[in-house]
Amino acid sequence: MKKDETSPELVIRHRGTQYLSDGRSGAPGGIVALSIVLATVVGSVGIFLALNSGQEYVVSETETEPRNSLLYKQPEDLEQIIAVTRKATVTIYCDGQTGSGWGIELADVPNSKEDDNYPFEIVTNHHVVEGCLSEGWVSVAVGQSTSKFRAKIWGWEGDEADIALLVSSTPVPTLKPTKVAPKTGHWVMAVGSPGSWATNDGLLRGNVTFGNVTNIFDTTVVTDAAVNYGNSGGPLVNALGEVVGTNSWVELKDQADNIAYAQGTPVLCKSIIRCDATIEWTD
Repeated sequence: MKKDETSPELVIRHRGTQYLSDGRSGAPGGIVALSIVLATVVGSVGIFLALNSGQEYVVSETETEPRNSLLYKQPEDLEQIIAVTRKATVTIYCDGQTGSGWGIELADVPNSKEDDNYPFEIVTNHHVVEGCLSEGWVSVAVGQSTSKFRAKIWGWEGDEADIALLVSSTPVPTLKPTKVAPKTGHWVMAVGSPGSWATNDGLLRGNVTFGNVTNIFDTTVVTDAAVNYGNSGGPLVNALGEVVGTNSWVELKDQADNIAYAQGTPVLCKSIIRCDATIEWTD
């Protein structure tokens, strides 16, 4: 939760007791969450009222809006973008299941010492950490490392948003949310830790797949980038290496092929955190 004094700021507040009034309970029909062992997303209204509320964060705005044409093409510095994104993608262990997440840099909570011991933040899905809400902690491994540390579940939204925020005392590399609205046809890359029988621990850490944005509705991004069980919570990044969304679920209908969904970055402000100046996409 560090602050760049030279950059414009977005003040955002932790949201622990408010929920989307029109949120649906559970994943929509015909789709599943992407944890290795299927986890159903259950609405949380009226259950998690003990979570801390009213806490503030600050996140810096992205610096310059890129030329839109760059976002339709595979980036020339693809090797670097892969390396940076993999380092900032984590594997999350909870209740015998695994999922993914990505590091984000937020500023310290003003006038509070509660978060001082946890200066590093991770975005993931609610369904990835749902089984650990009662204890309030999960285990995390950064990048392709198998070394685990504990992270505190700081906030979540379990309805339509399916988003959660973790905090930790262990450093986590970060990625920057995009402020440029994704468009149909934009190049994207999904990163996470899907399951595999080919590895000793059953995970393909830092697995990378490429595709395009195939549709967008509201702040939900649809992509044909291949995602699998375990990708839940991992980042979907654009050709500039900026996060456009958090991978959340995939179609499982017999007629469907490579239809996956990511929660767009504005959901962070509409759900688990409240923004004085929201992280809205601009054209």
